[in-house]
Amino acid sequence: MLKPTLLFICSWFLILSGIAQQSQTVGNPISDPNQPIAWPEAKRVEIQRATEEFIKLQLSQKPKLSITSSTTKSKILAGGCTVHASFTPGNDTVWSGSPISFTNTSQNADSYEWLVDVYNQYTSPDLLNFVPSVGVTPVMLVAHQGNCTDTALTYVIRNGIPPTDIKRTHVTYGLPNSNEWVSCMAADKTDGYLLAGVSGDYDQNGNNSPYFVRVSETGCILWSILLPRQPKCFISKVLATYDGGFIAQVVLTYNIDKSYLLKLDKNGNILWTRSYTGTNPLNVVTNIKELSDHSLMVMSGPWSGKNLLLTSLTETGTFLWQKLYLFNNDDYGRFTDLVEQSGFLYLSASYYQLLDANLNKWNQFPMLFKVDATNGNLQWWKGYSSPNKYYTSSGINFYKGGLILNGFADSMINVASNKWSNYQSLLETDLDGNLRNAKLIMNPYELDAQIGNNVFVDENNNLEIFFSGSEVLDLQPYISYQSYYMRLDANKNILWQRLYTGYTNQQLVQAVQSPQKGMAMIGQGLNSTLNPFYGFSENLLMIKVDSNGKGTDLFCGEFDSYSTVQDLPVVPYSPGTPVVTNSILQVMDQQVNGFNPNSELRYLCPDYVPTCSFLKLAGKNFVCNLKDTLEFVAHKDPTCADPVTWTYDLNNTKMTFQDGNRLRLLFKTPGKYTVLATKPFPCTNMHDSIVVTVAPTLLNFYLGNDTTLCSGDSLVLRPVGKYDQYLWQDGSILDSFKVKTAGEYHLMVTDSCGNTKADTIQVTYQSNIPIDLGPPRNICPTDKILINPPGQYASYDWEPKYNMMTPTTGDGVIVFPAIDTIYTLTVKNYAGCKGTGKLAFHIYPTQKPLLGNDTAICYGNHVFFTVNGGVFESFAWSDGETSRSIDIQSAGSYSVVATDYNQCQTSDTVSLTVYPLPSVHIAGETIICKDQKTILDAGMGFATYTWQDGSQSEQFMASDTGYYRVRVTDTHQCANADSVHITDFAQGPRNFLPDDTVICNYGEYLIQANGNFVLYTWNTGESTSSIKVKSAGMYTLQVEDGLGCHGTDSIIVTTKDCDALLSFPNAFTPNNDGINDVFRLRYPGRAQNYQLEIFNRWGQLMFRSSDPYAGWNGLYQNQPQPLGTYVWMVKFTDRNGKNQMMKGTVELIR
Repeated sequence: MLKPTLLFICSWFLILSGIAQQSQTVGNPISDPNQPIAWPEAKRVEIQRATEEFIKLQLSQKPKLSITSSTTKSKILAGGCTVHASFTPGNDTVWSGSPISFTNTSQNADSYEWLVDVYNQYTSPDLLNFVPSVGVTPVMLVAHQGNCTDTALTYVIRNGIPPTDIKRTHVTYGLPNSNEWVSCMAADKTDGYLLAGVSGDYDQNGNNSPYFVRVSETGCILWSILLPRQPKCFISKVLATYDGGFIAQVVLTYNIDKSYLLKLDKNGNILWTRSYTGTNPLNVVTNIKELSDHSLMVMSGPWSGKNLLLTSLTETGTFLWQKLYLFNNDDYGRFTDLVEQSGFLYLSASYYQLLDANLNKWNQFPMLFKVDATNGNLQWWKGYSSPNKYYTSSGINFYKGGLILNGFADSMINVASNKWSNYQSLLETDLDGNLRNAKLIMNPYELDAQIGNNVFVDENNNLEIFFSGSEVLDLQPYISYQSYYMRLDANKNILWQRLYTGYTNQQLVQAVQSPQKGMAMIGQGLNSTLNPFYGFSENLLMIKVDSNGKGTDLFCGEFDSYSTVQDLPVVPYSPGTPVVTNSILQVMDQQVNGFNPNSELRYLCPDYVPTCSFLKLAGKNFVCNLKDTLEFVAHKDPTCADPVTWTYDLNNTKMTFQDGNRLRLLFKTPGKYTVLATKPFPCTNMHDSIVVTVAPTLLNFYLGNDTTLCSGDSLVLRPVGKYDQYLWQDGSILDSFKVKTAGEYHLMVTDSCGNTKADTIQVTYQSNIPIDLGPPRNICPTDKILINPPGQYASYDWEPKYNMMTPTTGDGVIVFPAIDTIYTLTVKNYAGCKGTGKLAFHIYPTQKPLLGNDTAICYGNHVFFTVNGGVFESFAWSDGETSRSIDIQSAGSYSVVATDYNQCQTSDTVSLTVYPLPSVHIAGETIICKDQKTILDAGMGFATYTWQDGSQSEQFMASDTGYYRVRVTDTHQCANADSVHITDFAQGPRNFLPDDTVICNYGEYLIQANGNFVLYTWNTGESTSSIKVKSAGMYTLQVEDGLGCHGTDSIIVTTKDCDALLSFPNAFTPNNDGINDVFRLRYPGRAQNYQLEIFNRWGQLMFRSSDPYAGWNGLYQNQPQPLGTYVWMVKFTDRNGKNQMMKGTVELIR
């Protein structure tokens, strides 16, 4: 199979060969095939340049040729000559399939020049055996007689072969003699499409006009609109709305803040145009979606593109809210698409995370967001990264109860050259953003750059996928544009796939679904429109394919493709937690006016120009003599019986002839007039117009408006423009007239064509204006004086501008001179006459009251403020006092207004700061431990400390009872004092351990301290209230009570060999004094099966225990038992295994 890119290059030479053949057929009639082509040098260079531009895919805009009329009479020049150009057949012709021969019937000509489709030039008398290409070909004969010329023009129409299936078409759209550059498209809600781009310049980066073409499903043009020309503008997005209209954004690159949203109704009328400014303006829109309530959701960002920005507008463009989702200021992000369900939006986004600024290392990956549709509140967000890939997201759809995101994932294919190739990606998740799977569609040819990407899901979860890009080639034209269209089943198996590439399919940028489940794709095409060659230019190209991806034929660049589906490794990834903030936008209405141009179309593969789609108006656009009649010819397809309707100025023109497609007019007065021809067409009316300039030298003739001069002034009257004759009211014939007196002045001029025009001006005079501002004034230095000028005038000028301000109302000024000053007012009335007045001000000497510097005191003190300096008559203090001095204790600002003997008032202000006294409190105990010291603390942060004994530290060590006092000062030297009284000594803890005791050498003993203490320190290192010991020795405990007093006590524990020897005391005193409070076994020994029972004198059981270490505390059922004798009995098993029993009595003593 021939690789599409190679076939693409080869097709270039076929196209160029076809152009050459067409030129040869036109230039060399079939009757004389050996006649050489007589290319003029300029034409040869032009064709060579055009051919080179063909190869580079950048054909520049063609030169324009002004064609005036089909039978235009030449002007009789000085010396007299008449030449008349004509030929037969002279009427517009529809090609019948046979060559056409044009016979020259011109009169009084000595040379001829045939121009066929502008670029083809021949000098033979007749044009023989002409075979036109498909389209509308202008054929012009220029007849020469010396310097005199006349032209005759006709059109040859060859319609071509119409398309047989509207589901499979190639159609190119554009304007004559212009380049159109594609932007985007939208499918109408009911029928057809809106195509969008820019029109006018050599490339899309020049000065262009936003351009919209509304077409039907059959490809017919319904309407088109062209907006004002701007440098480097483009259309970022178009959207079809529920009412049959469209929303579009126009981006103005060099005036970015004036970029605007535009609403068109279904007929192409502009309903509103609005710009949005603020912290995050809508100057570049990524996507716009219409929600179920018809509001608009705008996915965009500022020109920098650094933010994930979502903006809600009403259907009329009114601002509702804006949310910014910001992860990191160094990163970039943009929303790309959304779907809506149950009040929530699911948004796809592409995110660019900076990993290493020094290495310029980035991570690029898709993200998914869920937000509340009513307010933009974020529900959750997810990110997805693929190893070693730059991974982007272009769109989102509901799919299998979840979501599917489409985009590009590019892989490195050449490490040495850092070359990457872009592949279509599909990422599937559930409605919570959890990853299901990801796929990669591997292209047979590398895409070096991404262009378009659209995915559509049908009711069976089949996927229709469009994506496009460019491939860099080693040979001319050095770049190939490739567009892929394929269908995948619900398991993402490819059912069929197509590749579109080639010269006429330069680049396809977007696809939308067509009603028959096919697809319509918009792109850039380098094709002809109506004119076969002169109309060759960059145009908007729409390709429609059916539900099997079939277009027209191979020669339009359609091929089978061999892409494969592979698994794409993807892992969850997040750049962090976004900060969500609200923004406000200001909405500014823009005034944008469009007009309806003559858009043209051509079907391709095969070529076809629709019948009756052609209307060209020919005629002169200039006439000098008002007696000359101009003829206008509406050229159209002669097979169309539709009449031509003429529109022109009925008041200033006279129609002398009209026969349907011809019109002759006589213009009555100089000016610019539009002659419009309109013809019905199945889709929309066709029209063409010519703007005629009549007697141009008289157009701007004007003496000026009536005027008023000031006394002594003069005026030179001189009309605009140059004329052959001048005649003033006094008979003078100069080109100017000097006015010195009031009156009416009249001038009639005659131009070179003999046309005359007159104008009159009225001149009046006005006397000088007296201005009286009043006598000189004496004022105080602080006075502000309002000066109101007498009368109302056109302008006021005050000098000098020294110490002057303008009030909010009126024509006066407010002055406040500090020195003697004379102010001068110059006024002008509405006739320009002046008047002058003066006003002098004398300033009394300044006397300044002096209160001294601001001061500060400590609380409880006072200060005197006294006015010093100057001679004053009275004083007015801010606190109401009227004496020269005031006595102040409170903090604040105190001002005085002093009035001198000229009644001038001056003032001074002084501030008093009152510092609070330092707050001091002695912290410490009022009871001291016996034989110990306590610390008294006056607190930190004071400048000085002085205790009762003269010591100057923050703390004082007290060892006795009595009164203790400290005086402190702060940094402001304010002082305060405090005292404390230590009233008594506290006795430290003592006798808190039990008596010395003896334990068996195999047993253990619990030493428990009596009483509650704050701190316990045993000589064993333990810090609990009790310890268990097993060995003999002295055990010492130091404690600290709640007053901080310390105490020490000891117990001596001795051990003995207790081999099953049980010993009980004969008395105990359960009074809780810590001494002999419990009756129990003294030396438990190695007794087994131990059981102790105690009975009162009546035999009632008081106590029972099997624990050798337990004892009776004299309680029974928590009640103290009476004094007396109690019987005890113990049972146990000795070490020989023999059961033993012992009995005895014990006295309970209290």
